Amino acid sequence: MNKKLIGNTAWYFVGTVISAILGFISSPILTRVLSTEVYAQYGMITSFTTLVATFVYLGQDEAFMRYFDRRKEPFWSFFWRCIRLPLVLCIIILFLLLEPNHIVLSWVFACDIQNKIAILIAAYISMLVLQRFLMLTARMEERAANYSVSNIATKVMFFAALYVFYFMGQVIALSELVLALMVGVLCALAINLVVVVKVKHGANPEGEDITSKELFSFGVPFAISSTMFWVVPLLEKIIIRDLTNWTVLAIYTSAAIFVTAMGLIKTTVNSIWVPYVYKNYTNETEFKKIFRQVGVSLCWLCLMILAGLIVVRRWVVFIFDSAYYDSMLIAPALVCGACFDLLTCIYSIGINIKKKTQFHIIVPFVQLAISMATLYIGLPRWGLIATGISYLLSIAISRIVQMAIALHYYGIECGYGKLAIMLGIYIAVGTLSCFVSSIQFDILCGLFLIVFGTVIAGKDLYAALAYVLPNEVRE
Repeated sequence: MNKKLIGNTAWYFVGTVISAILGFISSPILTRVLSTEVYAQYGMITSFTTLVATFVYLGQDEAFMRYFDRRKEPFWSFFWRCIRLPLVLCIIILFLLLEPNHIVLSWVFACDIQNKIAILIAAYISMLVLQRFLMLTARMEERAANYSVSNIATKVMFFAALYVFYFMGQVIALSELVLALMVGVLCALAINLVVVVKVKHGANPEGEDITSKELFSFGVPFAISSTMFWVVPLLEKIIIRDLTNWTVLAIYTSAAIFVTAMGLIKTTVNSIWVPYVYKNYTNETEFKKIFRQVGVSLCWLCLMILAGLIVVRRWVVFIFDSAYYDSMLIAPALVCGACFDLLTCIYSIGINIKKKTQFHIIVPFVQLAISMATLYIGLPRWGLIATGISYLLSIAISRIVQMAIALHYYGIECGYGKLAIMLGIYIAVGTLSCFVSSIQFDILCGLFLIVFGTVIAGKDLYAALAYVLPNEVRE
């Protein structure tokens, strides 16, 4: 078991890092292959299709994960019941996109849209839906290699298709761009179909009878909250731009690269944690002990990352142009916010376990309210610093609300004191580091986080490491 856990962790992490690297190097590649207009349309089409797909899922992807190991019915029956409503919505979207004036698509892409392009976009959204459920099947079956390789293949085949068009002398326009995206998704579908064929298709007599109404009720709150999580950052950037200037917004955007880096860890943790939870949460005596140990250990890991960033922040920002040097002031605050987001993956699982997903809707609205209030109050007074504090407080308070609700329904029995102390440290250090940036402060703060965090984590950290390590190493 330990070897499989370590192997899956390695696959997820390597896959996520490679995907991030491919995303990073895509800009110089695409700017050589695409015209300026089509390159701008590339950004619009990825945002537009992802947003529409988020609507179309209707949270049934989350319901699929929640009940995957608890279902009584055969796999294909369960798979079809989860995916049929999203596919019906894809057909409805096709007809909406084919309306004669193409109002929505013409507004999004700022060009004349033909029926061919509308059909391609609708087909691509449908493929994204199918890809989502096949990749979740790979994740729930703990096929980390398939999951990671298919994710990488999506990006690689997209670039390969674009270069084929390019070397054939084809002028790459919006239609060719969508076709290249479809080629990437088709490759991922082929890789993950192998996993679907190997899934145990028989019924599970000891499983639960799950109605379609229950699947829908469980999933819809995720659709609403996911959509809002797309809306909040957009509104934040508009306010920062309007109340300050483009320079402040650019520095804030550059500092967000550290949040993206934390997202790599979040993706890896989530890919391992979710399948494990749904397989083991019924054994509360054993699972709640591991739940506490994993949570405290992850808090400790985040403190170590934060300590390292604070110590080297004045040098690490040299990856940007010198005009972005002030991003060092808000980088720790943004990472603290990202730490709260990461910890929520662990501690909010009780909402899903107890099927109280309606509470997910509250979180983005709490984040939005705090973000708007802190930006309007702080930006006129502190400028750039206010962006970091606003991000930290809006994420921290909204995620604390989410974790508190989840732990109310499915708690860790003990260890709440450790959790509260560590979360308080994140807020205090993240806020203080925005105002104090001397080298002496950074070094002392880093040492404090390392020593104090390790002392607080204590036995829970040791127990978590002992659980993951191979038996011969543990002994």
